[in-house]
Amino acid sequence: MLQQLSVSPSPCEVGAPVAVRAAAEGKPIADLAVVVELADGSRIDVGATDLNGEVRFVPQAEGLVHFVATRDRSRWIAPLQVVPAPRRGLYAMVCMPLGIVLLWRALRRARADESAAGS
Repeated sequence: MLQQLSVSPSPCEVGAPVAVRAAAEGKPIADLAVVVELADGSRIDVGATDLNGEVRFVPQAEGLVHFVATRDRSRWIAPLQVVPAPRRGLYAMVCMPLGIVLLWRALRRARADESAAGS
């Protein structure tokens, strides 16, 4: 029997939700308890899978974590690399003024074309 515990997206960013899916022979497994083992060795109970064989988790720290589930004396493990969230502040500070300038130029050019067509 092919059993699978998978995590997506992988890798993921800190604070972004991940979906843990459990399946056997291509069919989802409901009510399967899933635990996450963090990089520091601590364990967090994620919860049980729903009817679609899925449970969601939001990692709060970067590092390698392992999702673990046990069924029929088999231990399933799915690793996940959690990376730091990118800082987008500088990107926004550069792109917003640039977008405003480009919009202003486009409007100015449209007015000029309109004036030329009207004369």
